[in-house]
Amino acid sequence: MPALFERFFPEESLNKYFSGTMPATNISETETSFVLEIAAPSLKKEDFQIQIEQTLLTVKVAKNAPVEGKTVAQGVHYKRQEFDYTNFKRSFRLGKNIDTDRIEASYEDGILRIELSKKENAQEKATRTINIA
Repeated sequence: MPALFERFFPEESLNKYFSGTMPATNISETETSFVLEIAAPSLKKEDFQIQIEQTLLTVKVAKNAPVEGKTVAQGVHYKRQEFDYTNFKRSFRLGKNIDTDRIEASYEDGILRIELSKKENAQEKATRTINIA
């Protein structure tokens, strides 16, 4: 079976897809904000660096990753490592409707959550009836 797997999925082609793994990101919108949720399990909040430069939000993690064939714990050796969230950089271009002074971040259960508040004048106004005089 391993020979069959290698025949259809040679290691060179797998490395193209799996090296430099980028965590999955969900983006949602509420009435007052946008929310980014980045799946990054096994990290600590101290591992993240979040920066904003004008309208570019960048999330980075740079840690020493275990190397294939290297012992990472007593009795544990990586023969192949296809997921690795120890090094990544992800950037998001923010719209002009984001209040860059009111960005908040939290990390819980392997999810980095970044809330991007909308500027007051960019928030959708509730529907109202206009009386005719």
